[in-house]
Parts: sequence; structure tokens; C-alpha cells
Amino acid sequence: MTSNNAIQIQHNTAEILSAFNRLLERSDNLAPVMQAIEGVLADASERAFDEESSPNHDPWQNLTEFTKSQRKNKGYWPGQILQRSGRLAASIETDSDDLTASIGTNVVYAAIQQFGGKTSPKSMIPNKEIVARPFIGLGSEDEYDILDVLIDYLSVLN
Repeated sequence: MTSNNAIQIQHNTAEILSAFNRLLERSDNLAPVMQAIEGVLADASERAFDEESSPNHDPWQNLTEFTKSQRKNKGYWPGQILQRSGRLAASIETDSDDLTASIGTNVVYAAIQQFGGKTSPKSMIPNKEIVARPFIGLGSEDEYDILDVLIDYLSVLN
């Protein structure tokens, strides 16, 4: 899933790092742990699309009047934010190995939706400001879920 164009967002709280380091001391096979964390990442992204909010539950800004009118003219109204065709949500992929869990998409316009910015002059909607609507990342409860995963695996190893 990684590429030269990858954007990385890392979540490394002190508690998670401490639990992870304790796991590393006790086991040389963390693939099952990373697979469980991969599930947390997938759930967080799915929830963002369902709730139309960031992973921290901050509601996404409503569609602009321009976008609403475009959707109405094309028969896509009302529809959910970031889900006119469903392509972006369906493109989300997760992966894990012995030491990492990751989530991402290969959809070109995903970055501007995640982080916001100005569209290029050659885009479908040239020179328009797009607000950030984060759909990849972890909220505080997701970090607690990851910590729970790590603690559960630590308890099995004791």
C-alpha cells in the first residue's frame, strides 16, 4: 500500500508506545496484534464516512451552495458528504505486517478531501477552495481501542 506519494499520519501516544514496547520484549510475532489494530483503523474510517465527521467526531463542514446545486442538477441530491459515487469510501484499504498497521487510498483526490486546499486550474472545479474533511486517522476512543488491543495481548503473554 505504501508508495513514493504516500502521506503518513502517525499516532504514537506514550501509553501506546509503552505497551507496544512491552509486547516487543515478550513476543517476536506481533502480526496478530497489528492485524487487530488494522481493524481499529478500518472501523475509524468507516465511522467517519457514516457520521460525516472527523475521527474525533468533529462534523465535516456542510457542502457549499455550489456543490449542492451541482448535485441537484446531476440528480445526486441530497446524498452524503464525500459519497456522491461511493468511490472514495470504497477505496479505503488497510494492511498490516509484523510491526505496522496502515490505512490508505489510491484515489487521487483523497488528499485534498482529507487535508483541504485549492483545486488546480485544470480540475473539474478549477481554483476552488476545498475544506478539510478528514476521513483517515484516529480519534481518542480509537487510541483507547488500540491500547486495549495491546493490553489484551500483553495479558495473554503473562
